[in-house]
Amino acid sequence: MLIAATSYFALVGLSQAQTDEATRHTVVKGDTLWDLSTRYLENPWLWPELWEQNTYIENPDLIFPDDVLIISSGSIRLIRNKRLTVNKLEPQIRATPEHAITTIDPSVIMPFLSQSIIVEPAVLEKAAYVLQGVDGKIILGKNSLIYAKGLEPSEATEYLLFNEGRVIADNTAGNSYSTSTGTIYGTEGVHLGMARLVEFEGDIAKLEIVRANQDIHPGDRIMPIENPAELPRYFPRRPKTQIDSKIISIPKGIHEAGRRDVVIISSGKTDGLEDGHVLEVFSYKGEIRDPVSGGKIKLPDDKIANLMVFKTYDQVSYALLMETSSAVKIGDRASSP
Repeated sequence: MLIAATSYFALVGLSQAQTDEATRHTVVKGDTLWDLSTRYLENPWLWPELWEQNTYIENPDLIFPDDVLIISSGSIRLIRNKRLTVNKLEPQIRATPEHAITTIDPSVIMPFLSQSIIVEPAVLEKAAYVLQGVDGKIILGKNSLIYAKGLEPSEATEYLLFNEGRVIADNTAGNSYSTSTGTIYGTEGVHLGMARLVEFEGDIAKLEIVRANQDIHPGDRIMPIENPAELPRYFPRRPKTQIDSKIISIPKGIHEAGRRDVVIISSGKTDGLEDGHVLEVFSYKGEIRDPVSGGKIKLPDDKIANLMVFKTYDQVSYALLMETSSAVKIGDRASSP
């Protein structure tokens, strides 16, 4: 997280009211960091540039209900308030535990954090797979014991069961805005359920299916979940490097997306993209004929949305559309603000 900055560029995003005097906001349950950023800053990604870390406060990066935010032209300061309740059975006062507010409504992205994966071709080829049920069955569900081949011993306690879904590729050819590169980034896994390891018997593993969304069959793939998904704890912020990306897929299988829809963009960790980075989305407006000279004039690209990246891979990322003024389409450009 960045220490507060008072540069000109950080101040541009403050509304006129906030540059005149400090604003106090008491955090309430249901607040999200994005909502607060949007309410008090014209550009939500400026929040970390103005955030003033109070080193004397426990967990200064987290914001809890009842905390007070002091928002001024040069900084955003935190006053930590602890909600206190009296326990009548004991002669002492205890602090009531609260959950820190999240960046966005977690219900929107949690399925993608815990269930969705994009598997690179080389990884998919080597992925473990279901052989059959221990009892010989080939249609498997919750509580079934299964044999699997290709699993390596690891510290994972849970495993994701999936089959191969859509290929994630740059198929934007024909869109007047973007040119397809023909790049195949991987395959989106269709989430089938979860399993836990029971034991290894040589190169064969025995697992128990603990959750099943669909029937599971021999040949379905298995991947360890190394780090169980948690609620996001990051500030929306602009990338440190220039990102020039584009929308290459909409997981719903549609060609247009709107506010609170998830999209896949053609940039990832190798481009310097991180969870929490904010990009602006632009739509191609095309060219028109100059009525005087007769030549062609390219119209300025039209900004139509902000998105926030929440799950990154090496070459692609999942992102959530935060605000949109018109439909976002496959091939639209996503760039650093």
